[in-house]
Amino acid sequence: MGSFFGILQRPMIGWNPSLLHCSNKNSSCSGFDNKVNELGVLYFKSMQPKSVHSQRSLLSDSLSQSQDGNEHPPERLSILAGGVVALGKFDALHIGHRELAIQAAKIGAPFLLSFIGMAEVLGWESRAPIVAKCDRKRVLSSWAPYCGQMIPREFQIEFSKVRNFTPRHFVKKLSKDLGVHGVVAGTL
Repeated sequence: MGSFFGILQRPMIGWNPSLLHCSNKNSSCSGFDNKVNELGVLYFKSMQPKSVHSQRSLLSDSLSQSQDGNEHPPERLSILAGGVVALGKFDALHIGHRELAIQAAKIGAPFLLSFIGMAEVLGWESRAPIVAKCDRKRVLSSWAPYCGQMIPREFQIEFSKVRNFTPRHFVKKLSKDLGVHGVVAGTL
C-alpha cells in the first residue's frame, strides 16, 4: 500500500509552482498520481519506505524532538513513522498553525516540523519564539479537540542540513528516512 504526501493550499488551485512544478490539480507531476480530496489537500503517491530504521540518515541525524526540550537519538524518531508533518515556523502557535495541525490530523497523526538555525544560516537576526517553551505543551494540548483528540507533537530539523534540498528531495527524504506518510504546508 502506498503512502500519500500533500500540500495544503487555501484556496486550493493545485501545487505551488515553486514546489513541484505542477500547475493544476488535474495534471501529473513527474509520474506521481495526483488527487485532491474534499479538504483541498493535493496528494501524490509514493512508495512506502522499506525500513525507517535501516540506516541513519542526514535527516534523522539532524532531527530532534522539541516538545520536552530534550534531544532524542534517531531510533526514538520512529514515532514519526506513519504520521503527517505540517511544515512551518510555529513560533507563535496561532490559528493558522492550528489549521495546519487540523488538516494533518485529518490524514494521520499530526506533527509540527520546524527548522532550527534558519536565522543564523540566512543571516537574519535571531528571535525568541513568541510562545514560550514552557507554554507550548499547554497550547498544543488545547488543539486536541480540533485534531481528532490528538495532541500535535513538535519536532525540529537543522536548517543547515537541508537548505540545499529541492522540495521534492526533502519530501522524499521525509518519507524514506523518517517514514512520514504525509506533508501539509500553507502558502504565503
